[in-house]
Amino acid sequence: MQFMKYGLVLLGIGLSIILGISSESAQAKDGDLDKLIAHVSPPPPPQKKLYTAYNMRHKRGVVSTVNYQVNNLISAGTEVIKVVLADNSGNRWTADLEKQKVSKGFGGSNDLDAKSVKFTIADGNEYRIDFKKRHHPESSIWSIAKQMFTEKTPSEMFDGMNDQDISAIKSGQVLEGMTMDQVILSMGIPPEHKTPDAMNNLKWQYWITRTMTKDICFDSDKLTIRCNVIPEGQRTPL
Repeated sequence: MQFMKYGLVLLGIGLSIILGISSESAQAKDGDLDKLIAHVSPPPPPQKKLYTAYNMRHKRGVVSTVNYQVNNLISAGTEVIKVVLADNSGNRWTADLEKQKVSKGFGGSNDLDAKSVKFTIADGNEYRIDFKKRHHPESSIWSIAKQMFTEKTPSEMFDGMNDQDISAIKSGQVLEGMTMDQVILSMGIPPEHKTPDAMNNLKWQYWITRTMTKDICFDSDKLTIRCNVIPEGQRTPL
């Protein structure tokens, strides 16, 4: 009888514990369960948006890293919704520009020099980046692609600029007194085989076509000037 009493007491305690847990579970379902799930499985961080870092020009969907100053303009600050690697057989892999590799799960070779980079902008148009090592002997297609895209929004890109400079950049022009960063926004990065170490070089060379070039010169403060004379008076396109 003594053992039976102890058994009943233990059974009662066990039932109380079980009922208590059930009650707590019910309360969790009523309000705390969502918090518990959120704590265990936090939502993924929002994907960062990419934008074109400067005006790009294309010919039939091909953007040359020489930055030929042709008429078809992709404006600085255009939203980019996808960047992929592509090979000559049409195989594609999502590109991770920060890690300089293709994303896992897409297969394919890691022979990066054998691939080109393609990107799609918000209106759905796709463009291919034409990279030639002879024009960028110290760079790779990865380092060039990382320069071409930015997480800066258009408002951040043009922050602090006056209306005249913004208007000139949006039309692809360079005005006297512009900074090096503003020239890059307007015309892109000059190819390094003719303008090595651009940010420390006071004369940049761009290609208008394959046979015509255009020089952009800077003074000691790294502001644009005419290459032959120091201009006075009204600012005009260079």
